[in-house]
Amino acid sequence: MGHRNTLLEFFPPIGMLERGKTRLTIFLRRPRGFIDKSLLPLSIVDDPNFVAFVKCIDARKGFPCRNTITYNYHPALYEEARLKLIHELERVDYVALTTDCWTSLNNYSYLTVTAHYINPKMKRVSRVLRTVHMENNHTADNLRNELFSIVDRWGIRNKIVGVVTDNTANIKKAVFIIRLSGRVQPHPY
Repeated sequence: MGHRNTLLEFFPPIGMLERGKTRLTIFLRRPRGFIDKSLLPLSIVDDPNFVAFVKCIDARKGFPCRNTITYNYHPALYEEARLKLIHELERVDYVALTTDCWTSLNNYSYLTVTAHYINPKMKRVSRVLRTVHMENNHTADNLRNELFSIVDRWGIRNKIVGVVTDNTANIKKAVFIIRLSGRVQPHPY
């Protein structure tokens, strides 16, 4: 069984909050990590019980509202994580992809692409590269174009050694076209 995070791991001790603005940044970042890693809805920050909990940690500090987190903090956190992942992908030689096309309850079509690799510390790593709303039909050409866009954005086109898909004809054909184009280079094992 994997490690389960506890609240104490995400919230800093009260004494940390008195040492300047960087500690305030830590204070704001830890609960967001708790929310994200626990897969809680962002609306929890507006819940009176959550607000009361944060006030118990330090009554002097308030926690930002959902809009502030969404528009001020998440873009910076995303960019930080994106740059970190690009740096890690630069250091690996081989990447496998998994893809999944799916439709939401609202009947919107999406494509999710996940990269799988072994990092320099010999640890297996899986990272979702992108979930994109497919406004066009799930044709092989549209899927191929979207896959190229995603792998090019992450700089891994020539590192791909395999792609795992479901058994639908359109995604299988898209991957076959990519392989025939020579844009994804086969690597010896």
